[in-house]
Amino acid sequence: MTYFTSLQIRNFKRFAGENHIPLSGGGQVTVIAAQNGVGKTTVLDAFHLTLHGKRVFKERYLGRKFNEWIHNAYSIESEEEEYPHIQFALELSDPIHDNVRIQRTYWLLPDDDGGVTEELVVTKDGKPLELEAGENKLDYTEAWIEALLPLPLSRRFLVDGERLSDFDPQEIDEELIESIDDLLEIGMLQKLETHLQTIQRETVRKMVPEDEHETLENLLTLRHEYKLEVAELKSGIKSSNAQRDIIQTRIDELNELFQNESLEEESEVANLRIGFAIKQSELTSVRRDILDKMTTSLPFLIAGLPTDLQEWNVAEVKAALESERLNDENLKFMVSVFDSLDPSLGGRSRDRIEKAAHKVVSSSVHEDVSSPLAHLSLDALGILEKRYDELGMSEAQEEVQNIIDNAMDKLTIFNKIATQLVSATEGLSISEMANELRDKGMVLGGLQADISRMSDELLGKETAISTIEKQIENIQSKSDKDSHLNRKKDTILRLRGLLEMYAVEHRSTLAQPLEEAFKEGFELLSRKSDRLEKITVNPRTYQTELKMAGFPGNWLDRDLSATERQHVGLSLLYALRKVGNRPIPVVIDTPTSRMDRDHKGWSVTRFYPRLSHQVIVLATSDDLGDGLYDELKQTENLGLELLIEEISDNSVKVSESNLAVFFGE
Repeated sequence: MTYFTSLQIRNFKRFAGENHIPLSGGGQVTVIAAQNGVGKTTVLDAFHLTLHGKRVFKERYLGRKFNEWIHNAYSIESEEEEYPHIQFALELSDPIHDNVRIQRTYWLLPDDDGGVTEELVVTKDGKPLELEAGENKLDYTEAWIEALLPLPLSRRFLVDGERLSDFDPQEIDEELIESIDDLLEIGMLQKLETHLQTIQRETVRKMVPEDEHETLENLLTLRHEYKLEVAELKSGIKSSNAQRDIIQTRIDELNELFQNESLEEESEVANLRIGFAIKQSELTSVRRDILDKMTTSLPFLIAGLPTDLQEWNVAEVKAALESERLNDENLKFMVSVFDSLDPSLGGRSRDRIEKAAHKVVSSSVHEDVSSPLAHLSLDALGILEKRYDELGMSEAQEEVQNIIDNAMDKLTIFNKIATQLVSATEGLSISEMANELRDKGMVLGGLQADISRMSDELLGKETAISTIEKQIENIQSKSDKDSHLNRKKDTILRLRGLLEMYAVEHRSTLAQPLEEAFKEGFELLSRKSDRLEKITVNPRTYQTELKMAGFPGNWLDRDLSATERQHVGLSLLYALRKVGNRPIPVVIDTPTSRMDRDHKGWSVTRFYPRLSHQVIVLATSDDLGDGLYDELKQTENLGLELLIEEISDNSVKVSESNLAVFFGE
């Protein structure tokens, strides 16, 4: 097992001078306590920067400039130094590498002398890493740390409790999948897949003529980018469809409640309720009409396509294009006649005739006809005319205008009835239902528009990928099918297929352990755990589905509260730690953020002591106050107790301390 033994911080923010923070000793839970704003998050930053430097900074401080930030982070109470610098050092013990020290220093020099300069040193048992011949020291050291504690893992095990409340369990992105794969020892397969992709691209590049290399490379890059966008669009459509179904179900429930309201209510309210339901239904119908136009004729109208193509001189363009086609055929015929003459026409005479003929037919359609359609080919113009007729563009502008006017009228009437209903039923549940129904309808409309937009984008990207793949095939067709390079490419493709098959099977074997560990973690955290009926983890995407008693569908599709999202995020962390084959310490800042007293108690006494073999908690007085510190102590899992306290307006110190007083015990 890997243990963090100490962290050293020098001249970073309020940590002036050299600060040594022991991290292990006694029980498995180390508590570092501090009031808000004193230095907890600074300690978490120090862990991140020590391990991964600028790379992790970009994620934690999006949009900030590192050099400017690190200059501003230099302690204003540090002793005067000839060469100002900020330094971090993390010492750890590892079963393979024994005692490891990772030290990262940022020299803060004037821009004329090089500006911010980074120095990274790793030692094993006091000896520096041995470099291979030709290796760059910084690159090699970064790669060594990445192999020991990969960045995707650090993202999961150095946890900001406040940010967990923003965790979306239904948005398992590629970054999170990468980190889970790495933890479950599938990450090596991903690295091998990437390596094979690189070899395949280089092999294909060698197979084609040299003058096609750049074109092929651009096509391969574009295809890869489009495939990533397709995956993102599919995920977005799936998520939006799920949200749409939930909202539609709620709208149906609300409409049913409206219909089942007591018939004893006053006639005015009854009439308003009926009118509200009718207008709500009419708006739904109009919304469908608008969505239909958004995906058919409306984009062409917005682009400025006229209701009559003759406004763009379509007949003249078609005639000019047909003439251009005939001119090409006539030129070919003329050449064939010259070739068949016997005796042949003199060279000078033939050249004069051909030049004159080319001059006659050289004028383009764009020069002959003034029209935005002049740049199209004859085939493309035919396709446009066909689509124009299919969409009924000659009447589309009037139709769209009528639909929008009708929608605005119905929306105005709906809002009027809704306002009257709310006023007439003020203080009654029906008023709240009316407001909710109106809000849900607006959200539903937005989702439907998003789904329509993403579906159109998806179709466009998939069509583009198909076109690109045909172009790639055309370029590759110029190579020898039986060549060594072709056989090498086929072998790589088979290997990639086998890797994908193995990865899916391996993930499938891990799905059940992940489900069981997630359930165990959730039961340690949430009082809703007694209503938990089933947990399913998708072995391909790690998407999680929770079946809860009393909740139809996936409980995670609900609009979860901040606390519920935090519980889901922590349960996933717990599952990864339990199932993963890498026993890594967990550092968590503000561990019970947003939790009520009961959930805090469960977290402190049941969850965190079981989360890892080493848990380092950065806590405020709220996190372990109200008797929680004493409860943690009674579990006999409490190890080191450290206190960060102010010693001046701009500096702090860390010392071992009995934290009972700090937590009000």
